[in-house]
Amino acid sequence: FSARPDLQILCYPVITMGEGAHAGSRTNLLGDEASQDLTDQLSSEKQVTDKTPPAFVMHSVDDQAVLIGPNSDAYVDALKAKNIPVEYVSGALGPHGVGMKDSWTPQLLQWLIKMGYATK
Repeated sequence: FSARPDLQILCYPVITMGEGAHAGSRTNLLGDEASQDLTDQLSSEKQVTDKTPPAFVMHSVDDQAVLIGPNSDAYVDALKAKNIPVEYVSGALGPHGVGMKDSWTPQLLQWLIKMGYATK
């Protein structure tokens, strides 16, 4: 069996370890003095290939903990560049940790149906 997931559902994800990274995550994962090579290896937007699974990404522009631009925006761009199916829900959805709100969960359900992982 493959360890590759069939899909990914990312909510306000920490994606980059480079510029704009969530400082606490970066320090916890890389330490205080990470090399550029390690930083690149652990920046998910730089690891997208044609084998990356389809993604549903939700991120609020109101998130002050994990910035949308260097994280979700960059990851979605990388997925699109490799023609990986992606559904991106963004906008004023609430703060970091908004939870399972009606502002994005109906789109998640529709995506899961479209992808064949849920039924009505």
